[in-house]
Amino acid sequence: MTDKVRKERTKFTPDQKLEYAKLITEEGYTSKQIMEISGAGQTAVSRWKKKFIRTNW
Repeated sequence: MTDKVRKERTKFTPDQKLEYAKLITEEGYTSKQIMEISGAGQTAVSRWKKKFIRTNW
């Protein structure tokens, strides 16, 4: 059995989430680019994008 080390959870402010969502939807960044820039996971980035599109934040 191997011991897995979890990375520390990064917390994002609502303003940061909004900015990342705008980069995807308005500036043409890919989700993968946002994941690399922010350190967030795929699920989080996807949620931010969906929320921005659905509610226009």
